[in-house]
Parts: sequence; structure tokens; C-alpha cells
Amino acid sequence: MCSPTAFIRGKAGLEPVMEDLTSIVWHDRERFTLTDITARTLEFEGKIVSMDLITHEIILVKN
Repeated sequence: MCSPTAFIRGKAGLEPVMEDLTSIVWHDRERFTLTDITARTLEFEGKIVSMDLITHEIILVKN
């Protein structure tokens, strides 16, 4: 089973920020925590613009 990878969309294109995601926990509309299979976390402020369940990609943009 493949776990998704989160990418940040910027001026230079897509940059991977975290692989093998296991959870996304929203704190409010624009703040959430990503967690991977090793329990590493990333606090993110921005938005999820797309989630592709076939390619296992989550695209984020910063505020």
C-alpha cells in the first residue's frame, strides 16, 4: 500500500515536503499538522489545493 506525498506548489513548481503521510489534522481553516509513518510532524499554514488518490499526491500552497 502506498502512502501519499505532500508537495508545496511554488514559483519553481512542486517541491516535496513530506512522504508517507499517515494523517492530516486541521487546527482551523488554514493551519494543519501532517504526520508521516515515522511519527515525524510538520506544522503547515496554508491550504490543500488538491488530493489525488490515484497518484498519492497532496498539493499544498502557503499563505
